[in-house]
Amino acid sequence: MTNEDKGYLEGMLGGSFGPKRARVPSEGDQVRLEGLVDAIGLYETVQLLATIAGDKADHIRASYQDEHLASRWDRAAHEISAAFVPASL
Repeated sequence: MTNEDKGYLEGMLGGSFGPKRARVPSEGDQVRLEGLVDAIGLYETVQLLATIAGDKADHIRASYQDEHLASRWDRAAHEISAAFVPASL
């Protein structure tokens, strides 16, 4: 596995694509996320995360001209969106 693959997996599994590691989610984070799922639904929440990842890619391209990092965010957006197929819950 290449370092790029390791970095990508870290990002998909909760790490940060930036130079600093993401903090560990707190119980409060979980409660807020659960509240969002309750308010708008699981599918919509997942799609919102995909949209945020795509927006991050656009911002990185415009602000930092880092196509490599932007493409990783684009890939994350695509995989998040494609990974969740709504089912009747």
